[in-house]
Amino acid sequence: MQTEKQTIIIDGDDTLWWTNRLYLSVMNEFYERLEQLGFSRSAAGEKFGEINKKLLGQIGLSRERLGMAMKQTYKEFCEQNRMTPDVQTEAAFVALAQKVYAKTPEPMEVAHEVLATLSKDFRLIFYSGGDQYVQRQRLKDLAFDVFFQDHIYIVSDKRDPALQNILEVNSLQANDTWMIGNSPRFDINPALRSDLSCIWLHSDFWIQDIEEFELKQIHVVFSWEEIHDILYNPERLQVKSSQFSRLQVIKIKQLAITRQNRSLNGWLVGASPKYDINPASSLGLNCIWLDIGFTEADIEPFTKKVYVAFSREQVSQILERFGQNTEQTVWLDQNPGKQLGRSLVVD
Repeated sequence: MQTEKQTIIIDGDDTLWWTNRLYLSVMNEFYERLEQLGFSRSAAGEKFGEINKKLLGQIGLSRERLGMAMKQTYKEFCEQNRMTPDVQTEAAFVALAQKVYAKTPEPMEVAHEVLATLSKDFRLIFYSGGDQYVQRQRLKDLAFDVFFQDHIYIVSDKRDPALQNILEVNSLQANDTWMIGNSPRFDINPALRSDLSCIWLHSDFWIQDIEEFELKQIHVVFSWEEIHDILYNPERLQVKSSQFSRLQVIKIKQLAITRQNRSLNGWLVGASPKYDINPASSLGLNCIWLDIGFTEADIEPFTKKVYVAFSREQVSQILERFGQNTEQTVWLDQNPGKQLGRSLVVD
C-alpha cells in the first residue's frame, strides 16, 4: 500500500446506513393520517414540501424540523378547510416525526466489513449533516464509531465551507483524499470543487440532494463491495463487467465509427451501465451516463470513471465543454423498461 496513508471522507445517511427507508415509512404514515382526516395526499405532499424547504433554510438539519413541518402542514390544511386544529393531533405528528431519529437504521450491506479493511490502510473521517446526538448515536449503535476515532465531523450546513474546514484542520492534500457519499449536492460536488477523488454511491437520495454534477468524471458504485474494489482491486471490476454482449460492443463500435468519421476517439451517451456505458468504455469512448432510470438488468459495476448527467441539457453542457459535436455523439439513452432509478423523499 502507499507509504503515506491516504484519507477517505465518508458520509453517513444513505451511505453507511439506510436513512431514507426510515423517512419513507414515517412520511407514508403521515400522509395516511392526513387522508383519514379528509385531506388530499397529493396536495399534502406538495404543501409539506414547501414548508419543509422553508424550514430547511431557517433551521437547517435540526431533528425538530420534520415534526415542525408535519405540524404546520396539518394546521394549514385545517385553516384552508375552516377547521380548528386539534392539539392532540398536532402532538401526534410531532411524535411520529421522532420515529425517524429514535429507530436505529439498517447498515449498508458489507459496509462494516469494508471499513474494517479500509481502516488498516487509510485514514478515515466521518463527515455528515444533521443532529449531533442522532448521528453519533447511529455511529455507536451500528459500531461504525471505532473506525473514525476522533475524526468525526457533524455539521448543520454541509456545503463547501464545512468541507474546506475539514481539509484545512487535518492538513489534507487533494491528491491524497477521497470522498464517498450519496448526495450530489452535499457530498460529491463540494469535493469535486476541491479536486478530491470521488466515489458516488448510487443509493437513495432526498430531493434536496439532486443537482447536476460538476463537469468532471467520477466513480459510480451501487455497493460497498464495489468501493472496496475501486480502492484495492480495480481490475476486478473489469472481470465482473466483462460479460456484456459481444454483439452490443460490435453495434456500438459500428455506430461510433459512422458518427466519428471512422474514428473511435468520440463520445457515447447511454442510460444503461451494462449495455451502453461499459461496452463503450471497452472501446475507449468517453462516456456520459444519463441517469434517467434503469432496469434491474442494467445494473453492473462501472469499469471506469464516467461523466454523469440527470438531464439531456446537462449532457449538452458536458459535450460543449469538451468541444464535442452532438451530431457525432452516439446516443443510446432510450430505456423503455421499468425504471428503478433513484428513490426520492421530500425532506
